Amino acid sequence: MRRWRRRRSCRRLRASGCNSSCWCSPTRTTTTGSRRPRSWPAPAPRWPPSARAVPGWGWPAAATGRSGTARSSGQGGLLWRALHTPGHEPHHICLYLPEEHALFTGDVLFIGRTGRTVAPGADTRQLYRSLRSRVLVLPDRTRLYPGHDYGPVRSRTLGEERAVNPWLQAEDEQAFVRVMQEYERRRRG
Repeated sequence: MRRWRRRRSCRRLRASGCNSSCWCSPTRTTTTGSRRPRSWPAPAPRWPPSARAVPGWGWPAAATGRSGTARSSGQGGLLWRALHTPGHEPHHICLYLPEEHALFTGDVLFIGRTGRTVAPGADTRQLYRSLRSRVLVLPDRTRLYPGHDYGPVRSRTLGEERAVNPWLQAEDEQAFVRVMQEYERRRRG
């Protein structure tokens, strides 16, 4: 029986979880080309003790719909804020480092566009409300780090993104929904 090699921690920081190329994915392709069985349980995320001690931070923030704050353990721990940002999917969070002016957006906001809302449980109007109430209220100098590298650059400040992203320029919720519908029509094309 083949033993699966495990790493001590995930190499990718993903606000909404790991993708299929990550070591903890139940469908990760191994070096020999075989796949783990679908029943393979993905390991539970290991949060620092300081994060577990704060209710509503990290995964609990997504489960409870609340945002929270924690300081990572270790020397010179960073202050992290979990922002519950549903829309792309119901339990999505963004991770914000206020001292570093950095926001890990996951799949809510990419460079040049927002995340799609085609998965079960996704809601375009909720995505608009999440962006307006949680992301766009942050300082313009906040550097965005999306979960995927789809744009012309890897990261951009929120102020720069606000100036060029048509989704963020929508005047109201209905205009945002129209921009999303037009994008999906062009994708199917």
